[in-house]
Amino acid sequence: MKHLCVFIFFYLIYFNRTYSQELFINRLDTVNFSSNYYYSLLAKDERYFLYMPSILNNNVFANNFIVLDETFEVLIHKTITYSGIYTTRGRIKFNNDSTKIYSCGFQTYNGNLKGYIATYNLEGDSLGFFNVGNNTFDWRVTHVMEMPDHTLLAVGGRSKFPSGNANPWDEYPLAMKIDTLGNVIWTKLYTHTNRGLNLGVQQTLDGNYLISSFTFFNSGAGTGSVYRPTLIKIDSSGNELWHRLYGPEASFSNGFTNIFENSDSSFFCASSYGISNNPDDEVKRFTLLNISKNGEIISETINEDLEDSFSVLKIIKSPSGFYLCGWQFKPNDINNNNIYGSLLKTNLFGNILENKKFNFTSTSIGDNRFYDFTQTPDSGFLCVGSTQYFSTDSVGPYRAWLVKTDKYGCIIADCQLTGLEEEKSKNELNIFPNPSQGNFYINSEQEIKLVSVFTINGKKILQQNCNSTFFKIDLTGFSQGVYFVEVQTEKETLQRKIVKIE
Repeated sequence: MKHLCVFIFFYLIYFNRTYSQELFINRLDTVNFSSNYYYSLLAKDERYFLYMPSILNNNVFANNFIVLDETFEVLIHKTITYSGIYTTRGRIKFNNDSTKIYSCGFQTYNGNLKGYIATYNLEGDSLGFFNVGNNTFDWRVTHVMEMPDHTLLAVGGRSKFPSGNANPWDEYPLAMKIDTLGNVIWTKLYTHTNRGLNLGVQQTLDGNYLISSFTFFNSGAGTGSVYRPTLIKIDSSGNELWHRLYGPEASFSNGFTNIFENSDSSFFCASSYGISNNPDDEVKRFTLLNISKNGEIISETINEDLEDSFSVLKIIKSPSGFYLCGWQFKPNDINNNNIYGSLLKTNLFGNILENKKFNFTSTSIGDNRFYDFTQTPDSGFLCVGSTQYFSTDSVGPYRAWLVKTDKYGCIIADCQLTGLEEEKSKNELNIFPNPSQGNFYINSEQEIKLVSVFTINGKKILQQNCNSTFFKIDLTGFSQGVYFVEVQTEKETLQRKIVKIE
């Protein structure tokens, strides 16, 4: 009887965890979603807006506009088709007051490609659609944003040669300023690269714009290309101020995913560097860069802690580090038969603290990816991507895939005590004055055991034991800039950023 009770106890635990997993993982009730990884997610007032490409019958491409409520149930699902749409590209974007949503992409048009920009209200109703480009070249729009004067800044690429004369992927990075009626105000091509594509753009603190780009090194199309991540700084008229290439030469790398500007106008950028220049031997390592306002590398962390190859698609910054989503798979798995959706947390130096992997079913291998995510009001995460399973006798269709985690990055309640949650310290720790000309004071409710100070590139410049709740840091002999302080108490380790000024 005792053995039977133990068996029932562990069976109930297993059943409950399996059931809980099904509560947190969901495939949307829509089949034939495209494998293109351009699913995009926005959040506002506890509503979630999804924009996803799909393929209908007869290879007709469509876009799905989906709105979820606070319980992640579908409120609205509209399938939007336009004649000749090839694919959507880039992430959807709110306008300046978050009352409209912009999407973009490119479509076939009389034998060549034309970029397009579409506008929707928050219910998915179309407010406008127009093409950009002409009938001579191939054009692609990959990202669009509203400028302060309510015009639109679109980036992408334009073919180097007239349509039909060469590979349409041989293109120059492109930026265009467009009014709300679709009239082009100016067009700029950035010909410093022999071949490239702009992916995203954001305004910087100085009123200029920073473009995330690729620089290509061969004539392959799409993911068959070898490329390096690139940044291009432009002014409000599209004039190039500077450009920089990053990563190993001729590497197979991701572009920069999200760019965070610091108060000193430096940037944090994330990418996945390929350590091979052969796309069929794909091994990628997550990389975090801190870049100066002029594009020079301040620090670079190439993380080799993961055994699997990792592609990062979206990052979110937290006070103590970064959250990342994307996918992982075993290196040299050319067929990509076992891909996991991935959710990571790192510290401010880019070192991985937590690594969560997800697949839709545990009974077969499959292709599971995250393309976008957001934090939810309960401090958890909503991840969106695609899932496709493989078995010995069939390959299932691609499905849109949602994963809701708790604050620890778990889909099973209480799967661990610590994790992706932004730690809520019970210790009131103050560092003052900050900024300072050199002397900083730490006041802690808990007894401080050890204090360490690091430069922004991770070099330790000071370490001292302490057995008090009060400590003085003296940086008068060091240059001005940003430093990180690590404070170890008897219960926890905390990180803070300090700024030394002249």
